[in-house]
Amino acid sequence: MQKDVSLDGNILYLADCLVALKDLPDNSIDSIVCDPPYGLGKQPDLNALLTHWLNNESMPITGKGFMGKDWDVFVPQPAVWKECLRVLKPGGHLIAFFGARTYDLGALSIRMAGFEIRDQLMWIYSQGMPKNLDIGKAISKHPNTAEVGKKWNGYGTGLKPSHEPICLARKPFVGTVVGNVLLHGVGAINIDACRIEGRDRTNYGLKNSKCSQGGVYGSPKASADFDSSKGRWPANVITDGSDCVRKDFPAASGQHSDLAQGKTKRINGHCYGGMSENRSHEARIECDPNASRFFYCAKTSSSERHEGLEDPGTRFPKGSTLRQIETKLEGDERGNYHVSVKPVDLMRHLIRLVTPYGGTVLDPFMGSGTTGKAARLEKAQFIGMELDPGYFEIAKARIAFEVKKPNQEELFNRY
Repeated sequence: MQKDVSLDGNILYLADCLVALKDLPDNSIDSIVCDPPYGLGKQPDLNALLTHWLNNESMPITGKGFMGKDWDVFVPQPAVWKECLRVLKPGGHLIAFFGARTYDLGALSIRMAGFEIRDQLMWIYSQGMPKNLDIGKAISKHPNTAEVGKKWNGYGTGLKPSHEPICLARKPFVGTVVGNVLLHGVGAINIDACRIEGRDRTNYGLKNSKCSQGGVYGSPKASADFDSSKGRWPANVITDGSDCVRKDFPAASGQHSDLAQGKTKRINGHCYGGMSENRSHEARIECDPNASRFFYCAKTSSSERHEGLEDPGTRFPKGSTLRQIETKLEGDERGNYHVSVKPVDLMRHLIRLVTPYGGTVLDPFMGSGTTGKAARLEKAQFIGMELDPGYFEIAKARIAFEVKKPNQEELFNRY
């Protein structure tokens, strides 16, 4: 195991995370934000797998996953998440990405380790490429079945991938959330720091009310925390903001209809005692009638992927793919060749959601270091773990690039 502490308080481990995690004390981490292997290899025998898990064992699984990567053969098993549970403070949150095909197994593994599943976030985007076998063409390649193949024209084997599910879990704690927050400094999510679309209006529904729900569950004064002028409440949906995605969320004026108005008595108002007259109101005003009013984050750009590394312009021929780059190029000439690089803005949003300001973020599957870059920008301490030496060096260089940047306090005025 190699431990690097050269990055201004951030700690990077070149080691299997199961080994590196044992170097951390109990209840020492504020949050875990990670992008673990999606496990896109051949599915193992699930009866045998669950038998191992119920016996507190890991099942040996071999093979290849995404783009032939052996590290992607299967999702992390409960033994890894149990170590994560140990080092996380009571009430601390875990955020982990998974593939659409394997989210159930990934979330089950986390649940069986002792975490509480709190929610599922969804990152929706338009740049996914379908992996599909054209059945009609495949059948028609054989002379004896060419005529049969015509009947299967238009049939395939896969949909276009346009979302990635994200598991939000929490370490159990004793007592109340308020008590745990006061004792351990974690257990809640930072709503105001992650609000969407600041607004210049305060009335939204009932007249003189700042309540985004119009006082449905109480008077405007009782619901003052729901002040829509701060921006929209963060949702469990994230989009890339592209035209394709926005068109999939049609104009939704009917989702929030205007309130009834007038001073007529309510029908059957006498049934349960006196009921007040309808209050005067103002029509709801939407800045954007489109329903995709969520946190926007596009997929990683080429410039962001390689930021902090040598200029990749001369090293990546036009039209080259990551698979070609890994096969044909060697060493430093390959730039950031990780096959799954998440956007920094997306990881910043997730870190901000579950990490107290100045807290410590852990990523047991560091990859090319995006979580570390994001943590630095959010003024959080970072601990990262990576098994592959090439990815480790890429991550170290990308995080070092952020460490060397001048301190810009204005980036953090939200706090």
